[in-house]
Amino acid sequence: MDTVSIAIVSHGDQEDVRELLNSFEKHHESSLNFEIILLENKKVQRTSNYKNFSFPIKLIENHESAGLAKNINTIFENVSGNYFCILNPDIVFTGNIFLRLINSMKNNDIDIISPLIMDPDGNIQDSFRNIPNPLELFIRYISQPSIVELSSKDGLIYPEWLAGMFLFMESKLFEEMSGYNEKYFLYFEDVDFCCRALNRGKIIVLDPRINLIHNAKRASKNYPLFLLRHVISATIFFFSRTYWKYKINKYRV
Repeated sequence: MDTVSIAIVSHGDQEDVRELLNSFEKHHESSLNFEIILLENKKVQRTSNYKNFSFPIKLIENHESAGLAKNINTIFENVSGNYFCILNPDIVFTGNIFLRLINSMKNNDIDIISPLIMDPDGNIQDSFRNIPNPLELFIRYISQPSIVELSSKDGLIYPEWLAGMFLFMESKLFEEMSGYNEKYFLYFEDVDFCCRALNRGKIIVLDPRINLIHNAKRASKNYPLFLLRHVISATIFFFSRTYWKYKINKYRV
C-alpha cells in the first residue's frame, strides 16, 4: 500500500493546524497510508497534543528558529512514505484528493502536481504561474495579482511553478533534487525547486478538477520584514545559476 508523508511547518499556528488536521480526518482515503510530520518552528505553549487522530503524527520542535527550506528538509529526513506532500498549516481539505492526485500522476507521467487552490469564498488563488522575471515580479507586487492563461491539455494545466502551499511528488524525486535550497530562508524556495525540476526535464502540473481551500495571509505585503525577506530571496534567485540555466534553455526552445 502506498504511503503519503505530509510535511507541515508551523510558526505557532496551532489553531490553523488543528483545523487542517480535523478536515483531513474527515477527508482522507482508507486505501492509502498517511503520516503527518509537523515541525514547530516557534517556541510556544502548546495547547494541543494533536492526539485522537486516525493517522500518526510525528512532532518535531526546533530549539531555535530556522528557515522554511531547512525545516522542510529536516522533515524529509524523518519521512517513510513513497509519496511526499508539502502543506501550509492554513490548508483546509474539502474532499479526498490524494488517490486522485496519484492516479493523475501515473496516467499522465507527471512529476510534481498540485490541486486547484481556492480561498474560503471560492476564488482561485494565485498558486501557479510561469517562472517570473524581475519586472513581472515588481508589477505583481504593485498591482492585484491575476490568474494568467497557461498551456493546458486533457483538462490539466502545465505551469512552470507551483506554490509551496501544496506540492505533491514521489519521495524519491525530492531526494533526487536534494530537497529545498537552504539559501532561501523564506520565499522563493518553491520557485527555485520548480525551476531546478524544469531544468531536469520534469513535468509540473496543476489538476483543476481537484481542489482545496487555503486561508492566505499575504504577510509580505503587510510587514516590512517579510517584504525584505521576499526581496532578498528574489535577488538570490535571479542571480542564481538555476534561473539563468532556465532562461537559456527556454531561449533555445
